[in-house]
Amino acid sequence: STSTSTPPHLQSRMIDTEAFITSLGRATGHEKDLAAFAERWVYGRGCSRLTLAWRYLKKSNVIELALRQEGGPSVLVAAKKAAQQRSRSEVAGRGVKILLFDADEGEQEVMIEEMGAETDLLYRQIPVTLKPSANTRKSRQSRK
Repeated sequence: STSTSTPPHLQSRMIDTEAFITSLGRATGHEKDLAAFAERWVYGRGCSRLTLAWRYLKKSNVIELALRQEGGPSVLVAAKKAAQQRSRSEVAGRGVKILLFDADEGEQEVMIEEMGAETDLLYRQIPVTLKPSANTRKSRQSRK
């Protein structure tokens, strides 16, 4: 018969997943962050699917965003467990980061922190702080 047990000379070197993640976290100083990662990706069922729709309202210089989060019950359970672990961490991610870029290579960063585990749909209006340069305005006027 074939045995699936670990050979005796390797038994003292064996470590389970939880002990490995804990040891790795302690060694790197990121124990709480790795615990949240493990809840989501190792023990859980991965990440939810995010779908984003947007439009730019030129008159008010605002971007409208609609963000939908989808996933089955196992994804929700994994997200809740990861959120519990993340709440113990001071540096773990808390939401969705969106970067806006303009034609002049300007950049605006927006954090959407209220995108929690149980949020299905989120709507936001984001004021655009990027200003078009004089060169961009001239090139637009010359096209008209």
